Amino acid sequence: MSGNPAATLTLSNLPTTETFVSQTSNALQTSSVIPASNTLQVTMAPLSITSLLLTGTPPVLPLDLLSFTAAKDNGEVLLNFAATGEINLASYDIERSADSNSFTSIGTVPATDSAQDHYQFWDTHPLTSVDYYRLKIISTNGSYSYSKTVAVRFNNPTALSLFPNPANGSVNIELNFPAGPILLQVVDAGGHYVRAQSLQSAGSLITTSIDLTGLAPGMYFIKAGGETLSLFVDRRK
Repeated sequence: MSGNPAATLTLSNLPTTETFVSQTSNALQTSSVIPASNTLQVTMAPLSITSLLLTGTPPVLPLDLLSFTAAKDNGEVLLNFAATGEINLASYDIERSADSNSFTSIGTVPATDSAQDHYQFWDTHPLTSVDYYRLKIISTNGSYSYSKTVAVRFNNPTALSLFPNPANGSVNIELNFPAGPILLQVVDAGGHYVRAQSLQSAGSLITTSIDLTGLAPGMYFIKAGGETLSLFVDRRK
């Protein structure tokens, strides 16, 4: 927005039978409003309609976040993420939550602004139960977007676990398998593979998430490393 005026179009005090007569005799009035501190304040007349025409260059953010994983390591959490197409990018803010709703920043990783790069961040004092993590991706002009959320559970040592269940938009998956490649799959009740994700285990607990957008409500199965868990997708949440 950068202080540029925004054009406004307002219809008010309309006759009961018409909106306007002609281009020179009508109720549609043109004006403008200048933003202050990136905020527009518009006063609207009673029984009126006001349209704002905003122009400008949208922020360029790294839309290609190739991967984002969290792994438990000796009581700490290692976050790994990789991005491509970094343009006008300032930093990655690491945010953590205990409930996946209220997040706070626990550190920042400067962006290299290169064609493709990999990053690491250690959470040396994680929470004792479940830690949810996300990236706040900040551009050089101050605009930002968020990554998906991944989580680590410290009180569940099983080889394969998931939460929440039932799930809606996404589900967190924890895998504790020997070092090597892992194929994570989602299968519907009819035996059809609807999601798949390739992971590389270092022999420690890793956490990722699966996007459930577009899947019909019902029962599904999560498969990895010979383990299978049931998952119920519930769109009522």
